[in-house]
Amino acid sequence: MINNPSGISGFYRGDENLHHTVRTAVELSEPVEPAILRNAVDTAIKRYDYYAVSIQRVPGELLHSVRPNGEQIVITKGINPVMLLSKEANYHALAINYDGNTVYFDIVHSITDETGILEFIKTTLYYYICEKYGETFPAGSIRTLDVPVTDGERRDPYLDVEPAEGESASPPAEPAANWEEIISGCPALRTVRKMTFSEDAFMEYVRQCGGTPSLVLSALIAKAVFELSNKLSHPFRTVLMKNYREAVGAPLAHNNVLGNIVFNYTEDMRNMPIDKICAVTRKMMDYQSTPEYMLGAVKKRLNNERKVLALGDYDAIHEAFQKASLANRIYVDATVSYVRVQQLGALEPYIRSIFTYVDPAASHLLFEANAVAGKFCVTFLQEFAGSALSDAFIEQLRRVGIQVNADDEEELICPSLKM
Repeated sequence: MINNPSGISGFYRGDENLHHTVRTAVELSEPVEPAILRNAVDTAIKRYDYYAVSIQRVPGELLHSVRPNGEQIVITKGINPVMLLSKEANYHALAINYDGNTVYFDIVHSITDETGILEFIKTTLYYYICEKYGETFPAGSIRTLDVPVTDGERRDPYLDVEPAEGESASPPAEPAANWEEIISGCPALRTVRKMTFSEDAFMEYVRQCGGTPSLVLSALIAKAVFELSNKLSHPFRTVLMKNYREAVGAPLAHNNVLGNIVFNYTEDMRNMPIDKICAVTRKMMDYQSTPEYMLGAVKKRLNNERKVLALGDYDAIHEAFQKASLANRIYVDATVSYVRVQQLGALEPYIRSIFTYVDPAASHLLFEANAVAGKFCVTFLQEFAGSALSDAFIEQLRRVGIQVNADDEEELICPSLKM
């Protein structure tokens, strides 16, 4: 398997505290039956063999590389993840846990993103639910073993993109607002808070605002920040995760193919209603969503990474990617990630929720949203403890008539990996 620079940069971005991994928790309507789950995973991985891989560095090679792994995917009881790429995970980049009604799918983020792993998850759920209830359900858009794996699904999309020449664009001259000026006295504890609210109610509000789910979620977070601060000395920024698959001509690619759309929220937007904020940020989104802009961003990123790889020394390359990751954290305050409504068809009555947990290696706040089973399932992941921000966000929703069911804040558990 060929090793693409973008995947490698994500892998090297981690350290002993930030592992660049993704955990997807799927709550079912009944307790998990481990023997049936074992069969479903073993069946689904036959189609998604590109997730049955290790990331290894062979002595004498400059970098780690992605290699096929024929060992069985590890399934463990309990919520505590196994260490990915270690012996306890059979050296896989993927592992699975179950506890009560919930199945946890853990994967190294440089292998794929949430869009990619959800396809494997849906296929696994399909075979699990069919066996558990003794019925062959209509598969709909779910990829079963009867759906051939195309070259476009396997193809690394970055191999067909020529890196940009010359110097890449400089980072913004003006720094973003610092969390310390918004929320004070937060201990250094990484936390998460889960919440759900009605998909119908929220989408109706999105239509009233003339926005999109991502635009409205970003605006609601910004309004919460405004309420917690008297006056921001610098703009508050959110970064919307953007699926770049279409832009690089690889709509079916399984790889991590994500880019960024940056929204700036300034003091003159403080008292704007949400619909007005959406109108302003839509212009930012439309400009940064053009195929030309997205492809240009990919080319610049590949050019930066080509320069790093040209250092020719493993330790120097690792250090350079680490420094680049830390530099980004100066400018990015909150990241918003929303995949789309998950179309599960006949399986939907058996699935209660899907929550995503991403090791927030790129920002201090990471807001992950999935829509399934008639509700939005949100994880509010923070690199600081305290519910002031999530409470302010929830209050924004309640003011417009959207009721929120929220759990208490708890310590974030994300899978780690072995370099």
